[in-house]
Order: sequence, then structure tokens, then C-alpha cells
Amino acid sequence: MKKAFALILTAILASCMLTGCGSSESSSSLFKTGNTTNSTASTGIPEGPSPAALSTVKKPQMNVNELIAGQKVENTGSCGENATFTLYENGVAVIEGTGTISRTTLNDAKTVIVGEGITEITRRFFFAFKTLEEVQLPSTLQKIGDQAFKECYSLRSIWVPDGVNEIGEYAFNVCHSLTEVRLPDTVTTMGEHVFRGCDKIETANLPSMLTTVPEGTFYDSKKLKSINIPSGVTEIGNGAFYGCESLTEIVIPAGVTTIDKYAFSYNYGITSVTIPASVETLGKGVFSGWKDTQTIIVEGKTERPSTWDPEWAGEYAKVVWKG
Repeated sequence: MKKAFALILTAILASCMLTGCGSSESSSSLFKTGNTTNSTASTGIPEGPSPAALSTVKKPQMNVNELIAGQKVENTGSCGENATFTLYENGVAVIEGTGTISRTTLNDAKTVIVGEGITEITRRFFFAFKTLEEVQLPSTLQKIGDQAFKECYSLRSIWVPDGVNEIGEYAFNVCHSLTEVRLPDTVTTMGEHVFRGCDKIETANLPSMLTTVPEGTFYDSKKLKSINIPSGVTEIGNGAFYGCESLTEIVIPAGVTTIDKYAFSYNYGITSVTIPASVETLGKGVFSGWKDTQTIIVEGKTERPSTWDPEWAGEYAKVVWKG
């Protein structure tokens, strides 16, 4: 009996060696899948921690091989010194290579998977890709250039991977279908007006290492429901949250010293806000458009400092001085 069992076990082991024990991953896969214990995606991007504080946006998990299986190649070409693209008939585009990718002819792409090894998306790379609905970015990415995704009207969400440290100005300007944004805490530099005119954004976050909320960051993001201002921020830029009428709460950190003009104009949904004693400068119309049912609480001051613009509070908001 023992001898029969040993023979059966040997046969099973031999079969596993020949078939890979049921693995369906081809050795010629475009993007290798890592060890399953690390939950690695088909693009080789490892599953890192996803703190709730960052946002609830889900990380894309696209399987390249499944998306392009049986699809006819529509176009190929160079998109950088060491990078190429392949566009398939179903609108899926795959970018492979290393280093920087620059402007290319992928305007008809609906889904773009940027492979591991790419470190920078240059200025206006995806500019006006009006059919682009989803994009998966690699863990090697470090920089997203100015206007990189500007006027991508069909883009629904963006999950920026850990390791990106710079996002250029107007990077996602007027992406009208964008509803969810996730930015990593590795971002230390953001240009102005990154999400300006993204009027459907509901979920977003600001990286914890920022010291300035740039001018026009969420200007006219009418459906933005909540946002964190990192504790290390010292300046909130001109019109940073202008017209964010769906915000119900805003917390200004204790270290903020400057709030530029129109930063919180027309934030109708906020009941009250507290200006910390650290604020030395307030620009014109910071709270313009606020109603008489909204309250501004000022800590550490009994009257308006000379460095605050005379029209900082708008016309109707109630101001409570708590010196």
C-alpha cells in the first residue's frame, strides 16, 4: 500500500513539474506577474499599503494579456528615446520601455497601460486625448509634466503611484469626467491649477508633504465633497478652493500663515470655519460669496490685523473674534 501511494505521489509531482501546477501565466507575457504572496498586478506594480487617508480610489489592476488577446495591432511607434507604444483595435494602448515618454499619436486610445521602467510623462503627452477613459501608471514613475492629461474629457479616475514626486501645472485641467483622484504622499511639488475645472471630482486628497496648496488647485471643482489640508501647509494659494460648493467642512491647519485671495470663495456648503492664530495675511475676498448663515471664527485676534485685506470676509459671512 505504501509503495502504491509513493508511486502516485511521484506521478503527481512529475505532472506539476511539467505543467507548472496549474499556472496560466505565459513566460512570454508582456508584463511579468510577481509572486502571488505580494499581490502583484499584471503590470509588475507591487501592491503597497493604501491608507484610508489617501483616498478611497481603487488601484487599477488591468491584465495586459487579457486585454490584448486576439486583438489586431492598429498602430505602433516610438514615444521616447527608449520607449515604444502599441495600439490595438479595441482602443487599448501599451507603452513599454524606460525613461521619459514624449508626445505621440495615441489620440484614439481608450485604455492606456504604461509599463514598468517609465519614469516621466512629459508636458502635454496625453493632451486632448478625448476618448481616454482609464490609465494605469507604473511604480517607476517619478514625474507627471505640465498639462500631461489636460482636456482628457473622458478620463474617469486617476491613481498616481507612490514614488511620483512632482506634478506639473494644469496636469489634469478640465478633465470633466474625472470623479476620483489619489495622490501619493511622495509628491512634494505641485504646479498651479492641477485640477482646475474638474467639475465632477468628488473624492481627492492632498499629499501630506505639501507646504503650499498651489493657486487654483481645485478651482471650480463644484462636486468636491471633502479634502484634507496637510498639517505642514503654511500657504493656501489664490483661488485654491474657489467654487467648491459641495464642501461641507474645511480645516485650516494651525501652521498656516497666508491665505491668498478668493481661496475659499463660494463654498456654500460649509457651516463654519476656524482661522488659526498663526494666520498673518489674508487676501481679498477669501470668503466672498459666503452667506449670513455661515460663520468664520478667528482665533487669537480681537479685530482685523493691518496685514489682512479689508474685504477678506466678503459681505455676508458672520465673523466671530476669539482673541
